[in-house]
Amino acid sequence: MTPDVSVDLAPPRQKPNQLASRAMAVALLLVGAALMVENAVVRGYEAGLLTLVLKALGQPAVRAGSTVFFSDTSGAVGLQLTFGCSVGPLIALFALCAAVICWYRAAPVVTAVLAILALSAAFVVCNQIRLLAIIFAIKRWGIDPGYEVSHVFVGSLITTVGFVTGVYVFARILSRARAQAPA
Repeated sequence: MTPDVSVDLAPPRQKPNQLASRAMAVALLLVGAALMVENAVVRGYEAGLLTLVLKALGQPAVRAGSTVFFSDTSGAVGLQLTFGCSVGPLIALFALCAAVICWYRAAPVVTAVLAILALSAAFVVCNQIRLLAIIFAIKRWGIDPGYEVSHVFVGSLITTVGFVTGVYVFARILSRARAQAPA
């Protein structure tokens, strides 16, 4: 019996799951870039969602671009969502993290995508709650004390809780997949 000493000189082929991981990493990088470059569009969608939520709560509201108009005791007020008010930059940052995770196959592609989707949902819900708190404070106390108090203090608290929750969910989903992966 002679041992098999054949040598394959062809370059090694990438495994299908490695190709999928790399493709998803690139896709996540593109999503992150789009969230940054097209942030005005993202803010428009966020303002649209806020308008729908206000209407569902029985509060008349109108959106124009990234500004939501509503009424308070003194008349119409516009709340403009700026770059810093948007979830886009934060989600873009975590899309980059998920891209790195996919590239190095630290977790299955489906798990990384699920983690970024869960984080995004947490951030969007949290931001909508923060914006609603600002609007209701303005409606209650007027722009001068209402905006300042709700934006700086209450908004910071809501944002911190939402950020920690989103990051926890993101890490938890990824760590569970890592723990269940065969060694």
